[in-house]
Amino acid sequence: MLSETGKACVIHPTGTGKSFIGFQLCADHPEAKVLWLSPSEYIFRTQLENWSSAGGLSLPNITFHTYAKLMMLSPEEIEALQPSIIILDEFHRAGAMEWQKGVTRLLTAYPPTPIQKISSFQKNSAAGNELPSKRPSPHGEGGPLAVDEVFPPAGDTTPYTLTPNPCEAPLRPVIFD
Repeated sequence: MLSETGKACVIHPTGTGKSFIGFQLCADHPEAKVLWLSPSEYIFRTQLENWSSAGGLSLPNITFHTYAKLMMLSPEEIEALQPSIIILDEFHRAGAMEWQKGVTRLLTAYPPTPIQKISSFQKNSAAGNELPSKRPSPHGEGGPLAVDEVFPPAGDTTPYTLTPNPCEAPLRPVIFD
């Protein structure tokens, strides 16, 4: 899917190997410069330790940043990243009001770059759908959200709305003035 559309989304419950899929993508493309974004360094380190313990290869082609660090990068620092693949780990948190600003700047700077999104999901029994059900706080700690908008169609600045399947949504960023 990633090779066909430039976008892929893995939504599975915690502990089912989502990060291993991302790490395998990195291992399969050792020449790629991978930018891996996650809510915390601890999450990334733990996932990488699990990968290594399972016999996974060393992955020197990954540059890791938290969403908070990305938010603070200058335009020049974003330009210097030059990723050939972007991985948005726990992408449901990438739509937090402040974190999303950094994600939007990154995706605007690198529109054709392949993106793999990784997230767990939460059962929303009221809606009868598998979708995240809470709005995050400005810093990403408010819980899951159907970040229905991380991949904008060209020129589209429509704010996000909740959708039944966040992977199939034509993801658009929230635009802040």
